[in-house]
Parts: sequence; structure tokens; C-alpha cells
Amino acid sequence: MFGKPKPKPFTTVGDLIDGLPLLAGSKITVNLSPERFLFQGLIGKDKKNWPTYELPIEKIENVQLMNQRQIQQVIEQSTPGMIIGGAAFGTLGAMVGGRVKTKEKIENHSILIIDYQSGDKKQIILDVTKALKDSERVLNRFKELKPVQTSTVQL
Repeated sequence: MFGKPKPKPFTTVGDLIDGLPLLAGSKITVNLSPERFLFQGLIGKDKKNWPTYELPIEKIENVQLMNQRQIQQVIEQSTPGMIIGGAAFGTLGAMVGGRVKTKEKIENHSILIIDYQSGDKKQIILDVTKALKDSERVLNRFKELKPVQTSTVQL
């Protein structure tokens, strides 16, 4: 009560892309403590049965946030244009009025990538677009716990 205040937990949530034995797209919470990352799959209604995975901080090599830009082409045909063109100018008007139009739909995704060593190099990849600020806090806290070692590399 009068001691040191408890540190805020460093937690984020995202959709699993790859790296854990769960279905892609599963909601995952990520908790960072000074000792480990704790991943919990939010699967089912009973919280006691949610799968939990622990990754010691010593095994982690790198944590990074990346942006992925996804461009999707949407093809649509103008049915009202076809009807109006056909009524006004006949068959040729229907062909011109109902022509196919292509639009581009652009989506940006933020991806949290955790590189770790467990026998060989592995990754846990999460889409954290909806929790970007929390993910940035987790990333910054990890960098405080395990700063990047910079040294001269001889070739």
C-alpha cells in the first residue's frame, strides 16, 4: 500500500500470423515482464482453458514493428449505368454505361515480429494494427530490458 507503485504491465493484443501452434488469425495477448514474454491464445469462452506459451527473455534476439502495405484491386461493374445507358442509347449505351471499373483499396498493417533462438532461429509474427500504441510500448520496454549490442564486426 505504501511501498513502490506496481509497474504498469506491458501488454498488447494482436492476430496471430505465424509462429505459435494455433490457428492463423487467433487473437493473442502478449505480456512482457523482465523475465519473459507470455503469449495467451484467446480461444473459447473458458479463460482457464486458454493456451499459454512462455518465451524466456534470454532466448529473444530481436523484437521489431514493421508496416505492411496491402494494395487490393477491386473490380466493379456499374449496373445502374448500364440500365440508364441502355434506356437512353440502346445496346451501345448499355455497353458503355455498364463498363467495368477498377479501383485500388490500400490497407496498412502493423506487424510485430519476435525473433528468438530455440535450437534454430524462429519467429512469432502478429498483426497488431488495432493495438499499435500498446505494441510500441512493449517494443520500447523490451529495448530497455535487452539493449541492442553494437560492436565492430571484422570481415
